[in-house]
Amino acid sequence: MARVTVPAVIGAALVAALGGIVVAGWQLSRPDDGALASEVLGRAEVSLTETYTGPPGVCPGYTTNVPTPMRWTDADSATTMLDDDGLLLTCFGSVDEVGHLAELLAERQAHGIRASDASDAANYPLRGAPVRVTSPLGASIRFEYVVGRSTVTEWVVERDGAIFGVGYLHDGSAPHLAEVEAVMAGWRWS
Repeated sequence: MARVTVPAVIGAALVAALGGIVVAGWQLSRPDDGALASEVLGRAEVSLTETYTGPPGVCPGYTTNVPTPMRWTDADSATTMLDDDGLLLTCFGSVDEVGHLAELLAERQAHGIRASDASDAANYPLRGAPVRVTSPLGASIRFEYVVGRSTVTEWVVERDGAIFGVGYLHDGSAPHLAEVEAVMAGWRWS
């Protein structure tokens, strides 16, 4: 029978420990995208007649086609109505101010949507699981939550050090979803 020496035992233990550390480090450094369902938005099935160009600023500038002129605009956002529904394009701010998309995802999965930073309570829990969506807007995360009698479907993307979102406020039946998805399908960053 071969005799096992102390250096051989220590060497085997080091190889096993280092292998475990490498695997654990790889697992911890991976984004938790595996837990998210994914979808890709294809070509727009709806033709949009208007063009909107967002102002450059904290978020990168952009141009997209919209179903109707944007009615209310400011430096950070633009909003319009789609019958009784609303479409909102908004810059949340720089990642230094609001955090990275992965942090936003983790926060919302743990706590839902907060109506204000003053409250630690989740005012609006997520409805269903977030979904990773790929479109010309970018690799965004789609969230859905209920506010009063309305449902908000929101796509949030990180781009050039800023967080940007496309929001769709609707009654739950989402009658203008194809138009909102067409907005993202026609997205062009400056």
